[in-house]
Amino acid sequence: MQICPKEMLVHLAAPLTIADASNTTICVLTGTTTLLNMNAVLGDRGIPFTALEFESNDELQPAFVAEQCEVWTSDASQLAAFAATLDVDTAILPDIISKEPLGPVVADGDTEWAQAVNWAVMATIQAEEFGITSANIGSFADSEDSGIRRFLGLPIDDGDGNEVIAEVGLGLPTDFASNIISQVGNYGEIFERNLAPLSLSRGPNALWTDGGLMYVPPFR
Repeated sequence: MQICPKEMLVHLAAPLTIADASNTTICVLTGTTTLLNMNAVLGDRGIPFTALEFESNDELQPAFVAEQCEVWTSDASQLAAFAATLDVDTAILPDIISKEPLGPVVADGDTEWAQAVNWAVMATIQAEEFGITSANIGSFADSEDSGIRRFLGLPIDDGDGNEVIAEVGLGLPTDFASNIISQVGNYGEIFERNLAPLSLSRGPNALWTDGGLMYVPPFR
């Protein structure tokens, strides 16, 4: 799960703001929301441009490298990943033309699997909010916080003095969240490992407690 802004990658010889991109050629995938966003944003601002449309990134990327277009618009994460592989100087413009949620995709009709995948993703977000990481998860075995204990599949008091382990449902083991965090870390760890090296900041992908949009329902 990621809130991914739509941005623009430019050759450094090209304009460095959308406002200065008048009369440039912009590479974009045909039939995408990226194309719709670009037409709407630049059209609203009265910025003339030429769209150079491609069916796939396999066609678009070499065209951008060959400077058939000065600008390429797409998801910021995709642009940053591609820019990191280039030997030529490029920059991602600070202007955000749209923000869109990205997440795992599963086959239509498999509701149980879709729910399991969703809760697996949400577990990484909740773990970060709890302050649970792949490095310190073992220290939470003695936590007195019932929410944390329930989240990690640890015994909790049922109110009658009995220790029980809350059922999860969805066919998942009671310690599914613990297994996930132990193996891949929380959402922040995953972001730092995979996206921070591309110079992408958390931005809207920060926790809601830090001013971002990452928020999940209670694990009960």
